[in-house]
Amino acid sequence: MRNPEMGLSPEQKDSAQDVWKNMEVYKMSAEQLRALRKEIELAEKALTTDFESLSPSERYKLALKAGVRDKSYSTVRYGTISDYSGEAEVTVGGRKYKVVGHGPRGTAEYVSKEGFIEFIPLEGSESEEK
Repeated sequence: MRNPEMGLSPEQKDSAQDVWKNMEVYKMSAEQLRALRKEIELAEKALTTDFESLSPSERYKLALKAGVRDKSYSTVRYGTISDYSGEAEVTVGGRKYKVVGHGPRGTAEYVSKEGFIEFIPLEGSESEEK
């Protein structure tokens, strides 16, 4: 059995204890307790998701939702060329990242590098302070 307090800050522990005291779980039905357990598991998963566990497509989707623009286009010679622009800030697992969209490199005749989205860890985010 896992210790439920592992990895929690003192503020999170106090908050969790306040919620526990106010919920009166001993009065809940079995169905309500199962629903509560599911909510807790989902919240735990959201808190423990780290950037490295996300697939590249999930990272790009996250950046696009945050405001980076996808300006990819089709060509006869090279097919679809990735092209991104804009900047945004995202938080994954308590750590903040600046995301920057970059366009492709090259000329109309030759594409030397496709566009991409860069993820830059920001200083002072929660996981770096630990």
